[in-house]
Amino acid sequence: MVSQLEQPATVARSVPAMDGASALSLPPGVDFSVVLRAPLFRELTPEQVTRFLALGTARTVTAGEEIIAEGNTDTDTFVILRGKVDVLKKLPPVLPGGAEQQKSIVQLTAPMMGIFAMGAPNMLGGLGRSATVAAVEDCDAIVVSKEAYERLCREDPLLGYFMTRNIAMQIIKDLNDTNARVVKLTQALTLALQKRQ
Repeated sequence: MVSQLEQPATVARSVPAMDGASALSLPPGVDFSVVLRAPLFRELTPEQVTRFLALGTARTVTAGEEIIAEGNTDTDTFVILRGKVDVLKKLPPVLPGGAEQQKSIVQLTAPMMGIFAMGAPNMLGGLGRSATVAAVEDCDAIVVSKEAYERLCREDPLLGYFMTRNIAMQIIKDLNDTNARVVKLTQALTLALQKRQ
């Protein structure tokens, strides 16, 4: 499981605290300008991003540990600031009674490939995680609860609008990508069946 650091998110290097909220401390090698470019934070001001992250708790996850487990209904969002994660999807058994397997969908490295907000859609819906996210190497993250997010949205409705819209845009992108994969698989299956005839 995820182990909590001793310190919650505290003072940011270059971003001032706002409205009495503490700013945040970023891991070495993580520049705040990279954090601002994360898709979850599109069109938010630096102060709004700081307020969102300052609500969270800084955590470290050791290599091999699961950050998110597919099917779980927890609603925290994990903002991965540094480290490498593997996004895995369960595969049903090939044969009846066979073992379930997991397939790696993608590996992401922060901050080199950007900053990733894992689990944000479930923060809205709470219907169940769509994939497992596991640490490939030690990771630094900030974990923000659904309750903290909703409280901040009530205080700053514009922030709430943009973040909810950004999460919806990611869901739409994922759905479009899935639809494209289904079309390719359907075409491949159709060709394979035609060759058998």
